[in-house]
Amino acid sequence: MNPFTVELRELKAEHDQAQSELDKWQKQLVWYQSFSIDQANLDLRQAVAEAEAAQAQLQLSREESWALAASHTAHEAKTRMGMDPRYWFSSERGIAKVKLAASLKLLANQASIVQKVELEALATAHHVRNCREVLTLAREFDPLLAQAASLALLETIERIEPQLEVLQARSDDLDVKIRDHLESKRTDEAEKDRINQRICRAKYFAAQLSSRNSFERRQIHEQCAKELGHGSPERVMQKCEDELEFVERKLAKLNEKIDEIVRFSDFDIRHIIIDGNNLCYANRTEFIGLGALEALVPMLAAKYKVTLFFDASIQRNTGLSQQRIEERFPPAVEVHVVPSKSQADDTILELAEHDPHAFVLSNDVYRDFPDRMAGKKKRRVTHSTLHGFSHVHAMQISAKFDAPKNRTARNTG
Repeated sequence: MNPFTVELRELKAEHDQAQSELDKWQKQLVWYQSFSIDQANLDLRQAVAEAEAAQAQLQLSREESWALAASHTAHEAKTRMGMDPRYWFSSERGIAKVKLAASLKLLANQASIVQKVELEALATAHHVRNCREVLTLAREFDPLLAQAASLALLETIERIEPQLEVLQARSDDLDVKIRDHLESKRTDEAEKDRINQRICRAKYFAAQLSSRNSFERRQIHEQCAKELGHGSPERVMQKCEDELEFVERKLAKLNEKIDEIVRFSDFDIRHIIIDGNNLCYANRTEFIGLGALEALVPMLAAKYKVTLFFDASIQRNTGLSQQRIEERFPPAVEVHVVPSKSQADDTILELAEHDPHAFVLSNDVYRDFPDRMAGKKKRRVTHSTLHGFSHVHAMQISAKFDAPKNRTARNTG
Protein backbone atom coordinates (compact mmCIF):
# COMPACT_ATOMS: atom_id res chain seq x y z
CA MET A 1 0.00 0.00 0.00
CA ASN A 2 2.83 2.42 0.84
CA PRO A 3 4.67 3.13 -2.46
CA PHE A 4 7.79 4.23 -0.58
CA THR A 5 8.40 0.81 1.01
CA VAL A 6 10.28 -0.76 -1.90
CA GLU A 7 12.29 2.39 -2.65
CA LEU A 8 13.21 2.73 1.03
CA ARG A 9 14.31 -0.90 1.22
CA GLU A 10 16.47 -0.57 -1.90
CA LEU A 11 18.00 2.73 -0.76
CA LYS A 12 18.75 1.32 2.70
CA ALA A 13 20.38 -1.75 1.12
CA GLU A 14 22.56 0.52 -1.03
CA HIS A 15 23.47 2.61 2.03
CA ASP A 16 24.29 -0.45 4.16
CA GLN A 17 26.43 -1.98 1.42
CA ALA A 18 28.38 1.26 0.98
CA GLN A 19 28.84 1.54 4.74
CA SER A 20 30.04 -2.07 4.96
CA GLU A 21 32.57 -1.55 2.17
CA LEU A 22 33.73 1.71 3.73
CA ASP A 23 34.28 -0.01 7.09
CA LYS A 24 36.30 -2.73 5.34
CA TRP A 25 38.55 -0.23 3.53
CA GLN A 26 39.06 1.87 6.66
CA LYS A 27 40.00 -1.18 8.74
CA GLN A 28 42.53 -2.18 6.08
CA LEU A 29 43.97 1.35 6.06
CA VAL A 30 44.29 1.39 9.84
CA TRP A 31 45.98 -2.03 9.72
CA TYR A 32 48.35 -0.97 6.94
CA GLN A 33 49.30 2.29 8.67
CA SER A 34 50.24 0.39 11.84
CA PHE A 35 52.01 -2.42 9.94
CA SER A 36 55.82 -2.72 10.09
CA ILE A 37 57.55 -4.54 7.24
CA ASP A 38 60.77 -4.90 9.28
CA GLN A 39 58.92 -6.43 12.21
CA ALA A 40 56.99 -8.72 9.86
CA ASN A 41 60.25 -9.96 8.28
CA LEU A 42 61.71 -10.54 11.73
CA ASP A 43 58.59 -12.47 12.73
CA LEU A 44 58.86 -14.56 9.57
CA ARG A 45 62.53 -15.44 10.22
CA GLN A 46 61.70 -16.39 13.78
CA ALA A 47 58.74 -18.47 12.62
CA VAL A 48 60.91 -20.27 10.03
CA ALA A 49 63.54 -21.03 12.70
CA GLU A 50 60.88 -22.37 15.05
CA ALA A 51 59.43 -24.50 12.25
CA GLU A 52 62.84 -25.92 11.36
CA ALA A 53 63.53 -26.71 15.02
CA ALA A 54 60.16 -28.40 15.34
CA GLN A 55 60.84 -30.50 12.22
CA ALA A 56 64.27 -31.53 13.59
CA GLN A 57 62.70 -32.48 16.92
CA LEU A 58 60.03 -34.43 15.06
CA GLN A 59 62.69 -36.36 13.12
CA LEU A 60 64.51 -37.23 16.37
CA SER A 61 61.28 -38.34 18.00
CA ARG A 62 60.39 -40.54 15.06
CA GLU A 63 63.89 -42.11 15.03
CA GLU A 64 63.55 -42.83 18.74
CA SER A 65 60.18 -44.40 18.05
CA TRP A 66 61.64 -46.58 15.29
CA ALA A 67 64.46 -47.75 17.62
CA LEU A 68 61.98 -48.61 20.36
CA ALA A 69 59.86 -50.50 17.83
CA ALA A 70 62.89 -52.58 16.75
CA SER A 71 63.78 -53.38 20.38
CA HIS A 72 60.17 -54.31 21.06
CA THR A 73 60.22 -56.70 18.09
CA ALA A 74 63.39 -58.36 19.44
CA HIS A 75 61.86 -58.81 22.90
CA GLU A 76 58.68 -60.11 21.34
CA ALA A 77 60.68 -62.79 19.43
CA LYS A 78 62.29 -63.98 22.67
CA THR A 79 58.94 -64.42 24.38
CA ARG A 80 57.71 -66.91 21.82
CA MET A 81 57.50 -70.53 23.14
CA GLY A 82 59.42 -72.11 20.27
CA MET A 83 59.89 -75.84 19.70
CA ASP A 84 61.85 -76.67 22.86
CA PRO A 85 59.54 -77.32 25.86
CA ARG A 86 62.44 -76.53 28.25
CA TYR A 87 62.45 -72.92 26.97
CA TRP A 88 58.79 -72.41 27.72
CA PHE A 89 59.41 -72.06 31.43
CA SER A 90 63.00 -70.79 31.35
CA SER A 91 64.20 -67.67 33.21
CA GLU A 92 65.43 -66.26 29.90
CA ARG A 93 61.91 -66.30 28.50
CA GLY A 94 60.55 -64.79 31.72
CA ILE A 95 63.04 -61.90 31.53
CA ALA A 96 62.07 -61.37 27.85
CA LYS A 97 58.41 -61.07 28.89
CA VAL A 98 59.28 -58.41 31.49
CA LYS A 99 61.36 -56.48 28.94
CA LEU A 100 58.54 -56.79 26.36
CA ALA A 101 56.03 -55.24 28.78
CA ALA A 102 58.44 -52.40 29.56
CA SER A 103 59.13 -51.75 25.86
CA LEU A 104 55.39 -51.67 25.20
CA LYS A 105 54.99 -48.84 27.72
CA LEU A 106 57.98 -47.02 26.22
CA LEU A 107 56.46 -47.34 22.74
CA ALA A 108 53.11 -45.95 23.90
CA ASN A 109 54.81 -43.03 25.65
CA GLN A 110 56.99 -42.34 22.63
CA ALA A 111 53.92 -42.39 20.34
CA SER A 112 52.36 -39.69 22.55
CA ILE A 113 55.56 -37.64 22.32
CA VAL A 114 55.65 -37.99 18.52
CA GLN A 115 52.02 -36.89 18.25
CA LYS A 116 52.70 -33.82 20.39
CA VAL A 117 55.78 -32.87 18.36
CA GLU A 118 53.84 -33.37 15.10
CA LEU A 119 51.17 -30.91 16.31
CA GLU A 120 53.88 -28.40 17.25
CA ALA A 121 55.48 -28.82 13.81
CA LEU A 122 52.11 -28.27 12.09
CA ALA A 123 51.46 -25.15 14.21
CA THR A 124 54.86 -23.65 13.40
CA ALA A 125 54.40 -24.41 9.68
CA HIS A 126 50.96 -22.73 9.78
CA HIS A 127 52.52 -19.72 11.52
CA VAL A 128 55.11 -19.46 8.75
CA ARG A 129 52.37 -19.48 6.12
CA ASN A 130 50.45 -16.77 7.99
CA CYS A 131 53.55 -14.58 8.25
CA ARG A 132 54.20 -14.94 4.53
CA GLU A 133 50.53 -14.19 3.65
CA VAL A 134 50.54 -11.05 5.83
CA LEU A 135 53.73 -9.85 4.17
CA THR A 136 52.24 -10.49 0.73
CA LEU A 137 49.08 -8.55 1.67
CA ALA A 138 51.14 -5.63 2.94
CA ARG A 139 53.32 -5.54 -0.18
CA GLU A 140 50.29 -5.73 -2.51
CA PHE A 141 48.09 -3.28 -0.57
CA ASP A 142 47.57 0.06 -2.35
CA PRO A 143 46.85 2.80 0.23
CA LEU A 144 46.03 5.35 -2.48
CA LEU A 145 43.38 3.01 -3.90
CA ALA A 146 41.97 2.47 -0.40
CA GLN A 147 41.79 6.22 0.23
CA ALA A 148 40.12 6.85 -3.14
CA ALA A 149 37.59 4.05 -2.55
CA SER A 150 36.85 5.37 0.95
CA LEU A 151 36.28 8.88 -0.40
CA ALA A 152 33.93 7.60 -3.12
CA LEU A 153 31.96 5.51 -0.61
CA LEU A 154 31.72 8.47 1.77
CA GLU A 155 30.30 10.58 -1.05
CA THR A 156 27.78 7.82 -1.80
CA ILE A 157 26.71 7.64 1.85
CA GLU A 158 26.46 11.42 2.11
CA ARG A 159 24.30 11.44 -1.03
CA ILE A 160 22.01 8.66 0.17
CA GLU A 161 21.47 9.74 3.80
CA PRO A 162 19.50 12.94 3.02
CA GLN A 163 17.46 11.00 0.46
CA LEU A 164 16.74 8.35 3.08
CA GLU A 165 15.74 10.98 5.61
CA VAL A 166 13.33 12.67 3.18
CA LEU A 167 11.95 9.37 1.91
CA GLN A 168 11.44 8.03 5.44
CA ALA A 169 9.65 11.23 6.45
CA ARG A 170 7.38 11.01 3.40
CA SER A 171 6.70 7.33 4.11
CA ASP A 172 5.88 8.01 7.75
CA ASP A 173 3.69 10.95 6.74
CA LEU A 174 1.76 8.75 4.31
CA ASP A 175 1.34 6.01 6.95
CA VAL A 176 -0.22 8.58 9.28
CA LYS A 177 -2.51 9.91 6.53
CA ILE A 178 -3.89 6.53 5.49
CA ARG A 179 -3.85 4.84 8.90
CA ASP A 180 -7.46 5.69 9.83
CA HIS A 181 -8.67 4.93 6.31
CA LEU A 182 -6.97 1.52 6.36
CA GLU A 183 -8.50 0.75 9.75
CA SER A 184 -11.94 1.67 8.40
CA LYS A 185 -11.28 -0.49 5.35
CA ARG A 186 -10.37 -3.49 7.52
CA THR A 187 -13.54 -2.98 9.55
CA ASP A 188 -15.71 -2.73 6.42
CA GLU A 189 -14.05 -5.75 4.83
CA ALA A 190 -14.73 -7.77 7.99
CA GLU A 191 -18.36 -6.60 7.86
CA LYS A 192 -18.54 -7.61 4.19
CA ASP A 193 -17.25 -11.09 5.05
CA ARG A 194 -19.81 -11.38 7.85
CA ILE A 195 -22.67 -10.40 5.51
CA ASN A 196 -21.51 -12.86 2.86
CA GLN A 197 -21.43 -15.62 5.45
CA ARG A 198 -25.01 -14.77 6.43
CA ILE A 199 -26.03 -14.85 2.76
CA CYS A 200 -24.43 -18.28 2.31
CA ARG A 201 -26.20 -19.58 5.39
CA ALA A 202 -29.56 -18.14 4.24
CA LYS A 203 -29.09 -19.78 0.83
CA TYR A 204 -28.46 -23.08 2.59
CA PHE A 205 -31.72 -22.77 4.54
CA ALA A 206 -33.58 -21.79 1.34
CA ALA A 207 -32.26 -24.87 -0.45
CA GLN A 208 -33.32 -27.11 2.45
CA LEU A 209 -36.89 -25.80 2.37
CA SER A 210 -37.52 -26.94 -1.19
CA SER A 211 -37.44 -30.68 -0.46
CA ARG A 212 -38.92 -31.01 3.04
CA ASN A 213 -42.39 -31.64 4.53
CA SER A 214 -44.28 -29.04 6.55
CA PHE A 215 -42.92 -30.18 9.91
CA GLU A 216 -39.33 -30.15 8.67
CA ARG A 217 -39.90 -26.78 6.98
CA ARG A 218 -41.13 -25.31 10.28
CA GLN A 219 -37.98 -26.60 12.00
CA ILE A 220 -35.80 -25.03 9.27
CA HIS A 221 -37.63 -21.71 9.66
CA GLU A 222 -37.06 -21.85 13.42
CA GLN A 223 -33.37 -22.64 12.98
CA CYS A 224 -33.05 -19.80 10.45
CA ALA A 225 -34.66 -17.39 12.90
CA LYS A 226 -32.39 -18.61 15.70
CA GLU A 227 -29.20 -18.18 13.65
CA LEU A 228 -30.02 -15.23 11.38
CA GLY A 229 -32.66 -13.29 13.30
CA HIS A 230 -35.53 -14.01 10.91
CA GLY A 231 -37.30 -17.18 9.86
CA SER A 232 -37.47 -16.33 6.17
CA PRO A 233 -34.20 -17.02 4.30
CA GLU A 234 -35.39 -14.83 1.40
CA ARG A 235 -35.92 -11.83 3.70
CA VAL A 236 -32.55 -12.39 5.32
CA MET A 237 -30.90 -12.52 1.90
CA GLN A 238 -32.67 -9.36 0.74
CA LYS A 239 -31.62 -7.48 3.86
CA CYS A 240 -28.06 -8.77 3.54
CA GLU A 241 -27.91 -7.77 -0.13
CA ASP A 242 -28.92 -4.22 0.82
CA GLU A 243 -26.31 -4.16 3.59
CA LEU A 244 -23.70 -5.59 1.23
CA GLU A 245 -24.40 -2.93 -1.38
CA PHE A 246 -24.00 -0.22 1.27
CA VAL A 247 -20.70 -1.66 2.57
CA GLU A 248 -19.33 -2.08 -0.95
CA ARG A 249 -20.11 1.57 -1.72
CA LYS A 250 -18.26 2.56 1.46
CA LEU A 251 -15.30 0.38 0.49
CA ALA A 252 -15.23 1.84 -3.02
CA LYS A 253 -15.11 5.38 -1.60
CA LEU A 254 -12.45 4.37 0.92
CA ASN A 255 -10.31 2.77 -1.77
CA GLU A 256 -10.73 5.87 -3.90
CA LYS A 257 -9.63 8.07 -0.99
CA ILE A 258 -6.66 5.85 -0.18
CA ASP A 259 -5.60 5.68 -3.84
CA GLU A 260 -5.83 9.46 -4.11
CA ILE A 261 -3.75 10.00 -0.96
CA VAL A 262 -1.17 7.44 -2.09
CA ARG A 263 -1.04 8.92 -5.60
CA PHE A 264 -0.64 12.43 -4.24
CA SER A 265 2.05 11.34 -1.76
CA ASP A 266 4.23 10.25 -4.67
CA PHE A 267 4.69 13.91 -5.63
CA ASP A 268 7.71 15.68 -4.18
CA ILE A 269 5.96 18.89 -3.16
CA ARG A 270 8.15 21.76 -2.00
CA HIS A 271 6.27 24.86 -3.14
CA ILE A 272 2.56 25.69 -2.86
CA ILE A 273 1.30 28.51 -5.12
CA ILE A 274 -2.11 29.68 -3.89
CA ASP A 275 -4.81 31.30 -5.95
CA GLY A 276 -5.72 33.66 -3.11
CA ASN A 277 -9.00 35.04 -4.43
CA ASN A 278 -10.19 31.47 -5.00
CA LEU A 279 -9.99 30.68 -1.29
CA CYS A 280 -11.84 33.83 -0.28
CA TYR A 281 -15.14 32.29 -1.39
CA ALA A 282 -17.32 29.52 0.00
CA ASN A 283 -19.50 27.63 -2.48
CA ARG A 284 -17.77 29.65 -5.21
CA THR A 285 -20.05 32.68 -4.75
CA GLU A 286 -20.08 33.66 -1.05
CA PHE A 287 -17.24 36.01 -0.18
CA ILE A 288 -15.75 35.10 3.23
CA GLY A 289 -12.70 37.36 3.31
CA LEU A 290 -9.19 36.27 4.29
CA GLY A 291 -10.25 34.05 7.23
CA ALA A 292 -9.78 30.68 5.52
CA LEU A 293 -6.41 31.74 4.13
CA GLU A 294 -5.25 33.11 7.48
CA ALA A 295 -5.96 29.70 9.04
CA LEU A 296 -4.64 27.57 6.20
CA VAL A 297 -1.50 29.39 5.02
CA PRO A 298 0.51 29.07 8.29
CA MET A 299 -0.13 25.31 8.27
CA LEU A 300 1.18 25.06 4.71
CA ALA A 301 4.09 27.45 5.35
CA ALA A 302 5.30 25.23 8.21
CA LYS A 303 6.09 22.53 5.66
CA TYR A 304 6.36 24.16 2.23
CA LYS A 305 7.44 27.33 0.51
CA VAL A 306 4.22 29.31 -0.03
CA THR A 307 3.51 31.99 -2.63
CA LEU A 308 0.15 33.74 -2.49
CA PHE A 309 -1.39 35.51 -5.50
CA PHE A 310 -4.40 37.87 -5.56
CA ASP A 311 -5.89 39.93 -8.31
CA ALA A 312 -6.67 43.59 -7.59
CA SER A 313 -10.30 42.88 -6.63
CA ILE A 314 -9.09 41.60 -3.26
CA GLN A 315 -8.27 45.14 -2.17
CA ARG A 316 -11.70 46.38 -3.12
CA ASN A 317 -13.51 43.43 -1.49
CA THR A 318 -11.53 43.53 1.76
CA GLY A 319 -10.87 47.26 1.95
CA LEU A 320 -7.21 46.49 2.65
CA SER A 321 -4.05 47.69 0.97
CA GLN A 322 -1.47 45.22 -0.32
CA GLN A 323 0.73 45.97 2.70
CA ARG A 324 -2.13 45.29 5.11
CA ILE A 325 -2.89 42.04 3.29
CA GLU A 326 0.78 40.97 3.51
CA GLU A 327 0.76 41.63 7.26
CA ARG A 328 -2.00 39.03 7.69
CA PHE A 329 0.40 36.18 6.73
CA PRO A 330 3.74 34.82 8.02
CA PRO A 331 6.82 36.80 6.89
CA ALA A 332 8.15 33.82 4.86
CA VAL A 333 5.07 33.83 2.65
CA GLU A 334 5.38 35.78 -0.59
CA VAL A 335 2.23 37.84 -1.29
CA HIS A 336 1.59 39.30 -4.75
CA VAL A 337 -1.32 41.43 -5.94
CA VAL A 338 -1.64 41.72 -9.72
CA PRO A 339 -3.99 43.89 -11.77
CA SER A 340 -6.41 41.26 -13.12
CA LYS A 341 -7.58 37.68 -12.66
CA SER A 342 -6.24 36.59 -16.05
CA GLN A 343 -2.83 38.01 -15.18
CA ALA A 344 -2.92 36.27 -11.81
CA ASP A 345 -3.82 32.95 -13.46
CA ASP A 346 -1.12 33.35 -16.08
CA THR A 347 1.52 34.22 -13.45
CA ILE A 348 0.50 31.31 -11.20
CA LEU A 349 0.70 28.76 -14.02
CA GLU A 350 3.92 30.23 -15.40
CA LEU A 351 5.57 29.94 -12.00
CA ALA A 352 4.38 26.34 -11.57
CA GLU A 353 5.45 25.47 -15.13
CA HIS A 354 9.13 26.06 -14.39
CA ASP A 355 9.24 24.41 -10.95
CA PRO A 356 8.56 20.63 -11.00
CA HIS A 357 8.10 20.68 -7.23
CA ALA A 358 5.46 23.45 -7.29
CA PHE A 359 1.72 22.76 -6.98
CA VAL A 360 -1.17 25.16 -7.44
CA LEU A 361 -3.87 25.31 -4.77
CA SER A 362 -7.06 26.36 -6.52
CA ASN A 363 -10.46 25.11 -7.63
CA ASP A 364 -10.07 26.98 -10.92
CA VAL A 365 -9.79 24.58 -13.89
CA TYR A 366 -7.86 27.19 -15.94
CA ARG A 367 -9.77 26.56 -19.17
CA ASP A 368 -7.99 29.49 -20.80
CA PHE A 369 -4.65 27.70 -20.29
CA PRO A 370 -5.23 24.13 -21.54
CA ASP A 371 -1.57 23.41 -22.28
CA ARG A 372 -0.18 24.26 -18.87
CA MET A 373 0.86 21.42 -16.55
CA ALA A 374 -1.10 22.71 -13.58
CA GLY A 375 -4.04 23.48 -15.85
CA LYS A 376 -4.13 19.79 -16.84
CA LYS A 377 -4.65 18.92 -13.15
CA LYS A 378 -1.30 17.19 -12.98
CA ARG A 379 -0.07 19.60 -10.36
CA ARG A 380 -3.24 21.26 -9.14
CA VAL A 381 -4.73 20.69 -5.68
CA THR A 382 -8.37 21.47 -4.95
CA HIS A 383 -9.95 22.63 -1.70
CA SER A 384 -13.34 22.99 -0.10
CA THR A 385 -14.55 25.63 2.32
CA LEU A 386 -17.70 25.07 4.36
CA HIS A 387 -19.06 25.88 7.83
CA GLY A 388 -15.91 27.53 9.09
CA PHE A 389 -13.50 24.83 7.83
CA SER A 390 -11.15 24.90 4.86
CA HIS A 391 -10.08 21.46 3.66
CA VAL A 392 -7.30 20.39 1.32
CA HIS A 393 -8.31 16.74 1.14
CA ALA A 394 -5.45 15.40 -0.96
CA MET A 395 -2.95 16.79 1.56
CA GLN A 396 -5.05 15.75 4.57
CA ILE A 397 -5.14 19.33 5.87
CA SER A 398 -8.09 21.01 7.57
CA ALA A 399 -8.05 24.53 8.98
CA LYS A 400 -10.75 26.01 11.20
CA PHE A 401 -11.52 29.71 10.94
CA ASP A 402 -14.13 32.14 12.16
CA ALA A 403 -16.58 32.53 9.31
CA PRO A 404 -18.09 36.02 9.01
CA LYS A 405 -21.72 36.15 10.10
CA ASN A 406 -22.82 38.35 7.22
CA ARG A 407 -21.13 37.39 3.98
CA THR A 408 -21.09 40.17 1.43
CA ALA A 409 -19.02 41.12 -1.57
CA ARG A 410 -17.01 43.38 0.65
CA ASN A 411 -15.37 42.66 3.97
CA THR A 412 -13.61 45.42 5.83
CA GLY A 413 -11.38 43.36 7.85
